[in-house]
Amino acid sequence: MELVEYQADDLAPVGTCLQGHVTATFDQIVERFGTPNILGEGLGSGDKVWWEWGVQFTIWDDALEDDDPIYATIYDWKETHPDHAHTGEYQWHIGGFCTEASWLVSEALSVEVDGATDAYNFHRTDK
Repeated sequence: MELVEYQADDLAPVGTCLQGHVTATFDQIVERFGTPNILGEGLGSGDKVWWEWGVQFTIWDDALEDDDPIYATIYDWKETHPDHAHTGEYQWHIGGFCTEASWLVSEALSVEVDGATDAYNFHRTDK
C-alpha cells in the first residue's frame, strides 16, 4: 500500500483539464480539502466557476521516495448561481493532467481523514 500525502495548493498549475467527476456535498469537500482556495466568482473573481479547490498529492513508494506531484482541481462548472453546489449532493468536476488526479480525489473522499483504501494510505498535511 502506498502512502499518499495531500494538501491544499492554491498554486496548482494552469492548464488542467477535465479528468472525471465525483459526487459529494460541498461540506464533504470542505471537510476533506478545506475551504475553496482558488478564487472563483463565488469568492470574488473568475470565469464559469464559483467554487474551486487546488490539491497537490504526493505518492510515496515503499522506499519513501516520491514521484512528481499530482495536481487536482475540484470545481463546479457553469452554474447560474453559487448556491447550486451547496444544495445536497453535487457532481463536482475534477481537473488535472492525468486520470490519476480523479482517482486520488475520489479515493480520498471515500475514507476518513488520514484513512486507507486497498491501494492507498492517505495522510493530510498542511502547507
